[in-house]
Amino acid sequence: MDTIRVCPECGTPMPANSPEGLCPKCLMKAGIGSATAQPGQPPGREPPAPLPPEEIAKFFPQLQVLELLGQGGMGTVYKARQPQLDRFVALKILSPELSRDPAFAERFAREAKALARLNHPNIVGVYDFGQAGEFYYFIMEYVDGMNLWHMEQVKKPLAPEEALAIVPKICDALQYAHEEGIVHRDIKPGNILMDKKGRVKIADFGLAKLVGQQAQDFRLTQSRMMLGTPQYMAPEQIEDPQKVDHRADIYSLGVVFYEMLTGELPMGRFALPSEKVRVDVRLDEVVLRTLAKEPERRYQHASDVRTAVESVSGPTEKLPPHLRRQVSGYEYKSKRTLWGLPVIHIASGMDPDTGKQRTAKGIIAIGPSATGVFASGGSAKGVFAVGGFSVGLVAVGGCALGLVGVGGLAIGLLLACGGLALAPIAVGYTAIGYHAYGGTAWGVRSHGSNTQASTTQVTTQRILAEFDWQKLADEGRLLGGVLTKVDGRTVLKIENTNSAPYALSGEMKYENVEGEGFLEMWNCFPPSAPGQPEMKAFSRTLETFGPLGKIMGTSNWREVSLPFNRTGAPSAPTRLEVNIFLPGRGVVFLGPLKLSQF
Repeated sequence: MDTIRVCPECGTPMPANSPEGLCPKCLMKAGIGSATAQPGQPPGREPPAPLPPEEIAKFFPQLQVLELLGQGGMGTVYKARQPQLDRFVALKILSPELSRDPAFAERFAREAKALARLNHPNIVGVYDFGQAGEFYYFIMEYVDGMNLWHMEQVKKPLAPEEALAIVPKICDALQYAHEEGIVHRDIKPGNILMDKKGRVKIADFGLAKLVGQQAQDFRLTQSRMMLGTPQYMAPEQIEDPQKVDHRADIYSLGVVFYEMLTGELPMGRFALPSEKVRVDVRLDEVVLRTLAKEPERRYQHASDVRTAVESVSGPTEKLPPHLRRQVSGYEYKSKRTLWGLPVIHIASGMDPDTGKQRTAKGIIAIGPSATGVFASGGSAKGVFAVGGFSVGLVAVGGCALGLVGVGGLAIGLLLACGGLALAPIAVGYTAIGYHAYGGTAWGVRSHGSNTQASTTQVTTQRILAEFDWQKLADEGRLLGGVLTKVDGRTVLKIENTNSAPYALSGEMKYENVEGEGFLEMWNCFPPSAPGQPEMKAFSRTLETFGPLGKIMGTSNWREVSLPFNRTGAPSAPTRLEVNIFLPGRGVVFLGPLKLSQF
């Protein structure tokens, strides 16, 4: 005949392997409970049934007692609400059996005052304490979540990055309490709470003793029981409880840490964490030192444990959640493979085995560092690579190197497109290549927009005419200048002896001008003597920018100015010949011009 197991809390049928004999719903409710055995009570004896919330409410008129959260060795915990402050609280009722012990009552009064002084974000706060009827109670901060023990039942063991994020918070709380002179004495997963936002809180400081008190205080703490949970207790808590100090909490933390990493308790000759799961081998030394039998060989302060853990993992818990996920990372490999590689490999964060950045390697590889046929990431290498820095046959990224490169800086063996492009065929804001297209282009065949690049053209030279200044003078064909001898050559000397300049000025615009164009002008003056030909002077725009700038690319309306002198002529020019020279295609619009004398 089959036996159907039911939850003792709500009567719901439940699986045979339900932890602690509770259904999942009641298991969550029991998240704040403590499993410490009651003093003076045989191990196999069941604690008395807790009173229902409506019965407890009679003793606490200032509270709305809502539901039972859990029951442990130190008492029962209820969820309640303070109407005047509009907040939920946890009401902890100590066991009536404990409250009837005069020695316990005295210890409660002393320790409650000490606990009320604790104010730390990782310690469950005590709002109030006292006695109502036969019940001693604490009104404490309500933590909406579950304890570490229940987290481990859902996922055992925890992911290493989760353990490495939780331990530093426990260290912070213990360091603070120890500096206040309080030892917890019962650090275990059931007393480590996690709220729904992932914040860590240590609960149940009710077993702590004050450090540095008189001998009679030790007597109070030792009344009829050994405080703590045996599996997590330091050896000295069992062998000589009166000599227990804050280093007992460090031992208990080591047990909790080992259990988080491996899912097991460090009993007997236990294996190192790195032998059980994939964690950094440096954590072995941290765990072993916290579990040293002699307190002198352990870490002497909880802050030392935190420092050691962070030297391995880094202070990830200080980071915001999105950055914390980046540090701890993520990895996915598809089971299907091709050419010995997973079809899809996604990897980010640190590899716990090596402490180095993970690299995604697969047919499709995605991650900060990725190598594959199709690779995408901060640094990507593949046939097709997309990333901040990418190398591939086809590479796309901030800096791209490949047969075809596309990016801010693109270098290609064939084609490059980008802000700065270097390739046989280069297209970009600045392009360098055999065929270059861009705002600034340099190449054998280059096409610029706003700035024309240098070009190299291979042509066959054919002399059309030669000019002999002496012959031209003899024929009366020279319009200006004086023949003279310089360095054995007959040259034409042109000298400006007049300081009264003229200027032709106006505006022009042009579109898609290929090469370097000029505005040219012949200035025609009256002859210097009767019977002589008129005199001429030549001006041209030769500068790169400004009113004397060349005509290149495309420009909106801009100022143009051509200054000139009389060069010995007896009066102002009688005629101006203006010409636009363009070496290639293009359109120039020349606005009205005016002649000025300075």
